[in-house]
Amino acid sequence: MKRNTKGNSVETGMLDILNAHAQGRTDLKLMARKFSDMNIIPVDQMPDLEGYLSVEDLAFYVVLSSIVTLTRNELRENVIANSTILSLLEMVPDTNEILDNFRMGRYEAFQGQLNRIEKKLKYDPFFGSHRSSNVFKKIRALTLKMFVKPYKVIDMREISTAFGLPLEVIEVELTELCTSG
Repeated sequence: MKRNTKGNSVETGMLDILNAHAQGRTDLKLMARKFSDMNIIPVDQMPDLEGYLSVEDLAFYVVLSSIVTLTRNELRENVIANSTILSLLEMVPDTNEILDNFRMGRYEAFQGQLNRIEKKLKYDPFFGSHRSSNVFKKIRALTLKMFVKPYKVIDMREISTAFGLPLEVIEVELTELCTSG
């Protein structure tokens, strides 16, 4: 059984993180930090996770929990600079590029990749659409804030184009963002 830096098995560590998240006992920032502290190895080398968690799932979990909670600097230091995580992300299309697109403000490409990941995880037990704290909605709100922050006046058609989303979706999400503070 593979070991992480704390001496626990990686399989046990990952299952603990995901189970705590599923039961609402941990926040996503803690989840992202725990992922970045682990020596992540290929899922096919972890017999306890085989059939329960794919490499693709793990890469998605790392990316989503990191984007929604870490600052751009923390993302660079804890995820992008972590060679183990980077090698995991390079094995899965969209996951490595989505981090670059997020950090560089390439919103349309970022949103397209996020939409593909959201479709793949629609019924996922940890990040599926049935979860009350929908991480995808949080990420969109975060990127909308990043996009509109430097402006005094915004054109929602421009935002719609930049994010590659229908104007109606942008209107609803901006309204929710404004009313939530």
